[in-house]
Amino acid sequence: MEDRDTAVKALKTLLTFLFLALLINVPLQAVPSTLQVTVYADKPSYYIEEKILVYGKVTMDGVPIENELVALEVHDPAESTIVTRTLETNVSGIYSAKFQLPSEASAGTYTVYVSCSHNEARAENTTSFELKLKALALTVKTTKESYMVGETIIIHGNVTFEGLPLQGVLIALEVRDPNQSPMVMRVVETEADGSYELHFNMPNDSKKGNYTVHATASYETFKATEDKNFVYGGSVIPGDVDGDGDVDIYDVVIILAAYGSRPGDPNWDPRADITEPYNKIDLYDAVLAMSHYGEGVRKT
Repeated sequence: MEDRDTAVKALKTLLTFLFLALLINVPLQAVPSTLQVTVYADKPSYYIEEKILVYGKVTMDGVPIENELVALEVHDPAESTIVTRTLETNVSGIYSAKFQLPSEASAGTYTVYVSCSHNEARAENTTSFELKLKALALTVKTTKESYMVGETIIIHGNVTFEGLPLQGVLIALEVRDPNQSPMVMRVVETEADGSYELHFNMPNDSKKGNYTVHATASYETFKATEDKNFVYGGSVIPGDVDGDGDVDIYDVVIILAAYGSRPGDPNWDPRADITEPYNKIDLYDAVLAMSHYGEGVRKT
């Protein structure tokens, strides 16, 4: 019996040595490193023209990577690329980007794609956010683009909150002459369907030219403004933004000073917004004015 136990112990000892020998001789395979990039939006949804923050972190095996480049793309609901950025991580491996979508952006689901490479490893990730209509939206229109002297001018529009009509909202309407001086000021109230309307006649001493309707609406903590241009006194020359009857260097200067601006910008001047797309002073406004340059100028 003792001889049997001794043999068993000897066999176990031999097997242990053989197993250890195998461990020593078999090379250990390297475990591949894991590169990871995360991406988040600071909110699940935004209103149009609201500032958007996207951020994330790059790590290798859980360790932050500093000075790593991250490629970021934002796709709209139609999967068209609308924002591209190349970002760099800080000492904590964190990157971030702030951007703002234009007023004409479509409501819906937007997708954020990020990717990076490090030591032949590559990582990708995505997140998404919803873009909603403006919390408080205001429209202002005129029934005609041009009115004759003595003709009744009609201004109308509507107010919505998150797409739903608002009743009882006060709209401040200010009509400004070609020099942007207030000529008519009224306050109207929205109806059950969110609409409003104002009928009025210009003062007898009003001069011919381009006039601007500036509308302002407030609801709770939200505020919205909108501008609309119309011509008073009959047709005027396109590009005569100062309303003095001709298109000259003074009109060009006004357009150049406002070039690239939108409503709310410090250099926004609604007089320069003379053609589509409206609510932006761009090349189309400048080209229209230059195509009529010199018209109406008296020859000496």
